[in-house]
This record gives sequence, C-alpha cells and structure tokens, in this order.
Amino acid sequence: MQFDSYHFENVTSTMEVIRQLLPNVKEKTQENGRGVIVTADFQRKGRGRIEGRAWRAAPGTAMLATIAIPQDASQGILLQDAPSKSQVFPLLAGLAVHSVLHMVFETQLVRAQSSLADLMKTMPNRMPRPFLLKWPNDILGFAPSKGASVAMTPESISGSPLYKKLSGILCEAIPGWYLAGVGLNLVEGSYPEELKDKATSLAEVLKASLKALNETYNEEYGETYEGSVPALESPDPAMDFSSCLANRIAQKIADELQNPFWKDEYEKNLWAKGARVSFVVGHPERGEVLDGVVEGIDEAGCLILALPNGEKRHFLAGEIASLEVSFQ
Repeated sequence: MQFDSYHFENVTSTMEVIRQLLPNVKEKTQENGRGVIVTADFQRKGRGRIEGRAWRAAPGTAMLATIAIPQDASQGILLQDAPSKSQVFPLLAGLAVHSVLHMVFETQLVRAQSSLADLMKTMPNRMPRPFLLKWPNDILGFAPSKGASVAMTPESISGSPLYKKLSGILCEAIPGWYLAGVGLNLVEGSYPEELKDKATSLAEVLKASLKALNETYNEEYGETYEGSVPALESPDPAMDFSSCLANRIAQKIADELQNPFWKDEYEKNLWAKGARVSFVVGHPERGEVLDGVVEGIDEAGCLILALPNGEKRHFLAGEIASLEVSFQ
C-alpha cells in the first residue's frame, strides 16, 4: 500500500490532525486505496489508549505518528468472521510495531557488533527478547533495573517485570478509515522523569540488550565487547529516523491485514503468557479485579484468562495490573 505523508513541528495531537486532514485528501487517498501518515516533532495533547491518560514526550525525542488505513483496502484478516473489524485492528497494529522494531533492532545490533548479533540468533533461548506485546497493543522493551544481572535469562522472562513501556498505540475507527496513533520513545529522556520506573526508550533497550548479549558472549568465549552503543541511524538516508520508522510501521500494518497467522505470531510475543496476573476488567481505575493465568487470545482478539475455579473467561477490554513471576 502506498501512503501520503505529512509532517508538522508542533500539533495538538497527530490523531486530531489526521481527523481534520482526511476529508480534504479523500479523492486522492481513500478512493485510490492510499493511506495517510501524519507525524510530528511534538504534540501538546497526546492521548493514551485508556480514557484520561495522556502520552507525553519531550520535543524531538519520540516517534509521534497517526496512520490511516482505508477500510475498503483491508482485504485480509479484518474481512473474516471477527465480531468486529475494529476490534482486531489494534492487535494487528501492535504486532506491526513489534515486527518493525525487531527489524530496526537487528540492524542497530549489527552496527554495534556483528558477532553479538550472530550470538543472539544462534542462542535465542538464552537471550532476553528485546520487545514484547502487552495485551492489547502496548509494546514493552527489555529494560532491567541498574545492577540487575541479565545474562542467562530463562524463557519465562516473558512474564517478568524486567520490561518497561516503550510504545503506546491508540486505535480508532471512523467512517472509511482505521486509525492507529503510535507514540514510541526513541531516546532516554523521551518520557517524563516520574515515569522512569515504568517507561523506557529504544536506545535504552538496545543498550540493555547489548549488555545481556555481552555477558553471555563473555561466558561462552571468554571475550568482552567494549564498544559503545551506536546512535540510532535511519535505514533510509532520504528520511530521518522517526519518519522512516513511521513509514515502515504503516506498511507493516497494511501487510498484517493480510496475515492469516497473526494470532500465532501475536501469542508468541505476548508478555505474561502463562503467568498468574491480576487483571482489571474494563477501565483500570474502576473495574473489577480478577486473578488468573493468561492463556493467550482468541480469534476476536480477546484476552483469555483462566480463573482459579477452572473457568476460562474472554475479555474485550481491561488491563493487566500486576503479575506473579515464576521461573519454574
């Protein structure tokens, strides 16, 4: 799918701007199967997925974008038997961001040290996954606290608290369009200081992952990589890093609409899968709290929670509030 891109320095929010823009570009976009991307260096009133929450980022430190996909051009998974097309779209958007981040991460890793990149591919079970999906579509990045050992991480790391929020995605459906607003922290300091225990950035995930890889490499070969973490560099010399990332994510979202294996890929990268969690049904500040084990998702994108009494419940809305870590 082709996309028309618009960039602004300072906006209220990219979601608000694209809603105002779409009616004016309908003839050359929606009717021709083209999508639209709006990016900004700074947004004054960025919204989070949860009502009442905001997405804040210092100017020029995060990728801030909203992507519009014409609904008539969505010929894949969204036109199957899901109860609601817009219900599945947020999970596909999250999967797309996760996939693009992996590609960018591998490129940056090779720039840092190709031998460490090779090690990550040959011993994936000994390496922490750099990114995981928190249902429904938050992206978590590997970001352990200072002083924590990150070598020899067991596979059950997918349920550990060593991950922090890297990206938030807000999806909406309006007549003719699916919208995906993506906020993604790029460098340390993207997020407010009071969120440093809960948030991370792409640069910090790369640094933490390099440290973990280096510890394992040292154990395996008795050598230590002493190089510095490279600055984020755009894979496309014609675009800055943020714009390139937004364009790749937009195209990947369009690709995921045709992916019949999206559910398997999503569950493979689902944070807290198999872990016992506290789950807040509905709005996280006023919903019922349930304890159970995350089993995965269903074809409609609902989270499947196995309760202590053996009942399995499917949830369309809610949030994992906390989890019990187990390395058994």
